[in-house]
Amino acid sequence: MHIHNIRKTDSTNRLARKYKPGTVIRSAIQSSGVGRFGRKWVSDSGGLWFSIVLKPERKLCEYTFIASLAVLDAIGKKAEIKWPNDLVYKGEKLCGILTEIHSSGNTVKKVIVGIGLNVNNDAPSGGVSLKEIMGHEINIDELLRKIVENFIKISKLSISSIIAMYRKKCSMLGKMVTASTLEGTFYGKAAGIDDEGNLILETNKGVKKLTEGDATLGYSLPHQAH
Repeated sequence: MHIHNIRKTDSTNRLARKYKPGTVIRSAIQSSGVGRFGRKWVSDSGGLWFSIVLKPERKLCEYTFIASLAVLDAIGKKAEIKWPNDLVYKGEKLCGILTEIHSSGNTVKKVIVGIGLNVNNDAPSGGVSLKEIMGHEINIDELLRKIVENFIKISKLSISSIIAMYRKKCSMLGKMVTASTLEGTFYGKAAGIDDEGNLILETNKGVKKLTEGDATLGYSLPHQAH
């Protein structure tokens, strides 16, 4: 993959739409970084903000799984996956992943995997940086190279192997969680992740399959839970 470095952009995922598959767009600063559901992602200098442009050859969730595993392996520190798209360290957010499609008409032209990783920057409230964890500054160029190499390597594995690795690193499996979705908010035990990437939640009203949403450990929104 060709890595294209720039100083500043609004969002690497937006900029990446202009580039061909096989390109990595990295910006030192994002002025309007976004996460899932349009949430603002603080992207100041010192973090690793980049997007990978790919051919649409897999299901969307598979790219998120691959990216999660690629970052985990590269940082060399015990962190965990928080379904569906975050990496956390001791409950604090370290990395977020946003996978999107870019279409022309009804044809999907590209898949864009955006990765925001707190490295040497001051992480916002509720977050943590690698610098804080390690106690020293990190070589961002070397870290990016490792993540991209890992992404390519993991992409060659079967989906069953990828999901098995993802399940092993997912921090919430077997625990009680609150899941906020477009359909509503649900509380129950995170029993597993199926082969489609859905979270299987055991609630007091039966098993619920969640295709999207945010899950947090514990009973965080009891007045809204189903």
